[in-house]
Amino acid sequence: MSDTPNYFTQFDLPLHLHIDTPALEKSFYAHSRRLHPDRFAAKPPAEQEAALRASSDLNDAYRTLRDPIARTEYLLSLEGIQLEEQSRAATDAAKASGTAKKQIAPPDLLEEAFELNMQLEEMRMGDDDPDTRARRSPH
Repeated sequence: MSDTPNYFTQFDLPLHLHIDTPALEKSFYAHSRRLHPDRFAAKPPAEQEAALRASSDLNDAYRTLRDPIARTEYLLSLEGIQLEEQSRAATDAAKASGTAKKQIAPPDLLEEAFELNMQLEEMRMGDDDPDTRARRSPH
């Protein structure tokens, strides 16, 4: 990955699928207060526009990272991996430029995705009925 700022670094979060959502929210509100366009109302128009852009970018980053699917798609895009709906365009672009299209996810990302999918499946199998849980339990 490059050293250019991204949504994760914007909120001082590690590049992982699983993030500390309370830390994300806390960081978002701190940045939001600092960058809010209303704080720049008396500033020159260029500063007002810059504040509006920065606030909009912050909102985009927050919406992306708080949503697990959008966060996964974004993390994959940082790795240069195109999703299925983008794959055809990426293939055409690679053919036109004579470059290879990156399609393999990093092993640590795949492992993390696998673990999260297993946790999700366990949660889906969960039930509030104690009798049902007891029948499923190996003990």
